[in-house]
Amino acid sequence: MKKIIKAMALTMALILPTVASADYGVIHRGQGIELAQDCLTTERYLDGLSNGRTPFVDGEDGYAIGNCVNTVNGAAHTLVKIRAWIPYDRQTCFPETFATKDVIPVVRKFIEDNPSLKREDGVDAAIAALRAKFPCPAATKGKGL
Repeated sequence: MKKIIKAMALTMALILPTVASADYGVIHRGQGIELAQDCLTTERYLDGLSNGRTPFVDGEDGYAIGNCVNTVNGAAHTLVKIRAWIPYDRQTCFPETFATKDVIPVVRKFIEDNPSLKREDGVDAAIAALRAKFPCPAATKGKGL
C-alpha cells in the first residue's frame, strides 16, 4: 500500500507542475514555439557547417537540432505516407527531390508568422507549414511525392 501511495505522490509531483504552469505562458517541450526555436538553432548550426566552421554543439543544442530535424522529417514522411487516405485538397505535393535542411527554415518562419501555432503541438505546426508550402495543384493530381 505504501508503494502505491509513493507512486501516486511521485506521479502527481511530476504532473502538477506541468498542468499548473500551462496557464502562465510557460513553453513546454513539443510546442510550436519550441520547434521554431530549435529549428533556428539548427539553421545556425547548418550555416556554420556550410561556411567551413565546425560549430560547438552542447547537450541542449544537440537536443534542439535533433528535435527540429526529427520533427520536420517525421511530419514530411507522415504527409507522404497518408496521401492515399486524405482528400486531395488536404494533400501535400513535395518536389521530386528536397532536403530536410531546405524545409527547416520554411517550418520555422511559418510558425513565427502564425502566432496561433506557437502553443500548438510542434508536429501539428510542422504539418501545417508543409501543407501551406507544398499544396497539390490541380494539374499534378496523383503525381509528386
